[in-house]
Amino acid sequence: MSTTVIIVSFGWTADALVCGHKTVTRRQWKAAYAERLRDRQLIQAWDKSPRTGKGKPIAIIRLTGKPYLEWSHEAPAADWWAEGFEHLEKRWAADPAPGVPHMDILWRQWKTEPEQLWVVRFEVVSLYVAGGALRDICPVSRLQSRHDGSPRVVGLDG
Repeated sequence: MSTTVIIVSFGWTADALVCGHKTVTRRQWKAAYAERLRDRQLIQAWDKSPRTGKGKPIAIIRLTGKPYLEWSHEAPAADWWAEGFEHLEKRWAADPAPGVPHMDILWRQWKTEPEQLWVVRFEVVSLYVAGGALRDICPVSRLQSRHDGSPRVVGLDG
């Protein structure tokens, strides 16, 4: 029996995911693809699509619910943070990434020019570290901020 590995690439939001600031993503998927995914399913998160030949795995995530369709203008305000936008705005304030939209512009566009997107909520199970090895971490909700705002991984024992 073969197991199909599901991959989701995060592109310019990969940094927010790895730093513990991203727990939701919105996608323009075909229904047939989205409906294959199920609650608690493990997914391989990549920084770029493996089809580019430049992508690499960055994490294993676990879906915290079945993906569902939602109009972008109905996204709750809390999803600004859950999408990692606050983290990315601060990260790129002094040195914007080329080709990446300002998060406030993207968020405003979602509100003023609504589109129906698949909402995928998840938690980070483990991160890939140098050499491709996995390092287990607690769910994102257990990541704690240091005084400088950077995330700290809390061990499973406390």
